Formats: sequence, C-alpha cells, structure tokens
Amino acid sequence: MEINDKLILISGGESLKWEIEKCYRLRTKWVNYCGPIASKEYNWQCYFLEHKAPWMELNFYDYNGNISYKDAFDKYFSYLQLLSDAPQEQYNKFFQDIEEMKNESLRPDYCSLWNLFYEPQIWFSFIDVYPCNVRPWDSKLSVSNIFTILLNPKFTYKNLHVIPMEELKRYNETIKIIYNKIINWLKLFKYSEDEINIYLNGKHHEFSDDECVYYKDIEKHIEEHYDKNAIIIHV
Repeated sequence: MEINDKLILISGGESLKWEIEKCYRLRTKWVNYCGPIASKEYNWQCYFLEHKAPWMELNFYDYNGNISYKDAFDKYFSYLQLLSDAPQEQYNKFFQDIEEMKNESLRPDYCSLWNLFYEPQIWFSFIDVYPCNVRPWDSKLSVSNIFTILLNPKFTYKNLHVIPMEELKRYNETIKIIYNKIINWLKLFKYSEDEINIYLNGKHHEFSDDECVYYKDIEKHIEEHYDKNAIIIHV
C-alpha cells in the first residue's frame, strides 16, 4: 500500500526484520537500496515500512499481446535508450552498490524482471534484494548475473524473439553502448577476459537476420509463428 510518494507499506515475513539495520547502514553509504526501515506487528501479521523506489521500473517483461507490437517494441527500446544514455559514472555506482550490499550479505535478485529502477538524477535503485551467505574472497556475481540484472530478457512479443529489420542497426548500436559500459566496470573490478568473452560469445541479446522482419510484415509473421501454448523461461 502506498503511503505517499516516498514510502510504501507491505506485509512480509519475519526475515525482513533483519534487513532493517542493513538498510539503514547501506543508505548511510548512499546505496540506492529501497528496503524496509521499520516494522510493526498487527493481528499476527508483520507490516513493513519501505522506501518507495523512485521513477521508472525497468520491466523488460514478455509482451503477450496486451499492447500492440509497435508500442511494445518502442517501450522496450525506450529502456535501452535510458541505459545507453546513462553515464559510465552511474554504472560504476550501480555496481559499487552491489559490492556494498554484498558486505551486508545481500544480493540483488537477478532472476526477477521488476526489481531495478532508474532515473537520471537519482540513478539506479534496487528493491527486493535477498539475503545470502557470502564470503569476501568468493562472492563475486558472475558476468552472466551482472548482465542479467540490467538486461533481462531479450525482447519478446507473444513468445517470439523478433524485431523490425529497419531497427536492427539502431538496436545493435544501442546494445553495444550498454555492453561497453558494463564491460568497462567488469574490467575495473578485475573480471577475467575469458569470463567476459564466454558471455559475449553467447550473443544473449543479439538478433540474427532470421529474427528480423520488415515492419510491413511483422503482424503476418507473428500470426504465422505465434504459439500460444509455448512457455519461455528466462534465466
């Protein structure tokens, strides 16, 4: 439940109580973690007051026909444009926040599509991080995890990976900018070239020519290839 433009009230388990002090310590270090700041029990239920994540939710979810293809692709690309325009300094702060959370035995949820927010003035913000047992010498997130937090998943419409042929060049150029900013940080934090290249060689966000269709043929292509019973699991 929304309290005002800065706070929300949620119900949750006892485990969130352990995050209140962590959240306070992280925010004193200017980590943009929107976690619980107070708790109250009422009628055998725990309620938690949390900071509200500011600005835009980067929800790269499957578009299953709830909006038109063009609107879906434009919305997806607007997120990519935000990420490509974000300066390197904001990427460095984003990943440094992850390191600070690690020191509190917390990690962002890189399996969810709705836990990252962005605003050019506030920068990146996290919600719903989760506790983990980490040790300083072996607790790095994998290269795959790092990319997934920011770019999850590849654009999908009605279970199909397809983008307009007219947009392929612009798409590839935008993805390259985002990838380079992530890679710059990975190198700064001593991730190995081999681990980085293994991810890059997987071409996780790259579209091939046979996944591109001219705008005039998009609707026909979707009608011919859409399988409403198909299930796509993003990992």
